[in-house]
Amino acid sequence: MACYEWPPECAELLMLNHQGQVIEGTMSNIFIQTADGWKTPILKNSGINGVLREWILANASQLNIECSQQTLSLDDIKQAQSIFVCNSVIGVWPVKQFLQQPISISGSLVEITQEIQRQISARFLSATNV
Repeated sequence: MACYEWPPECAELLMLNHQGQVIEGTMSNIFIQTADGWKTPILKNSGINGVLREWILANASQLNIECSQQTLSLDDIKQAQSIFVCNSVIGVWPVKQFLQQPISISGSLVEITQEIQRQISARFLSATNV
């Protein structure tokens, strides 16, 4: 239903819960980078714990990232150092702009994206060669 509101210039929209907290994208999960590390919304009462989100959280130490689940507001998203959205179909998308404001694509985001893609490709290839 959220896709009906989708402006053509947007690649993804954020979904909020009834308290105005960021939950996810319309088709993805979201991670933000702050001075304290990477954060993703708590999905206790709403949202979808996507396969790739779950895998990233389970493998955070192998990806060399500090990652926690926290309540996130729109202000948290606006103040993030870097942002990416992900799902098992699109993989990882670095966010370049949020509410017409440019978002930095940090070196650590590039490294994380490449490592996630490398590990997923290795798992997929080894699973298909069985």
